[in-house]
Amino acid sequence: MSGKSHQDRATCLREADNAYDEAKKGALANNAGTDLQKNATARCEAQPQADRADCIQRIPGAGTTEGSVKGGGLIRETETRLP
Repeated sequence: MSGKSHQDRATCLREADNAYDEAKKGALANNAGTDLQKNATARCEAQPQADRADCIQRIPGAGTTEGSVKGGGLIRETETRLP
């Protein structure tokens, strides 16, 4: 209603009504943290089997991190010493 969405009033009210209906059905979840964790873990599935455990370990921040999202991406690195 504040005009921040750059939508006309009718569209804004229709979207709000639709979201309210979905929320009443339980179909509008707000589990952003859970979804982010699942997405990050799913990206590790693309790695070779030998590298997946290290990939999953880096998700919560293990190892070192360089770069920035604004700069084009983050590089996360862990070091595994073999016996």
